Amino acid sequence: MATVVVAQRMWQRRDSAANWTSKNPVLAAGEIGVELGAEPTDTKFKIGDGSTPWTTLPYFAGDVAVSMRVSGGFVQYSDDGGDTWQNLIAIADLAGAPGEPGPSTLPMVNGDAPPQLMYFDDGSLLYAEV
Repeated sequence: MATVVVAQRMWQRRDSAANWTSKNPVLAAGEIGVELGAEPTDTKFKIGDGSTPWTTLPYFAGDVAVSMRVSGGFVQYSDDGGDTWQNLIAIADLAGAPGEPGPSTLPMVNGDAPPQLMYFDDGSLLYAEV
């Protein structure tokens, strides 16, 4: 099957360290939370698992390359060069009917509407629109 690439802008939840700590939210499985630093080199991020509060989640190290893939029905990431893959979220939890928007139960981000996900008939992701 031919690969289709659709350019889309993706926004992540972002806030200061003080606000993340005081609100201490639970990020959805696979949701990225960006902690904005005073300088770009001070910015860090965490990826939610759907149950762990912000202050307990580990940061991703800025000097570690993170790879993403879809395999075994999951969106996965690896931070060790692909030796170990961790499941972020099941594709089934994201997929809507072929050619239709994904579920409307995805979390609101800073008061914005949840992202809409569109799929090919074979279930592969066409694009995500925020």
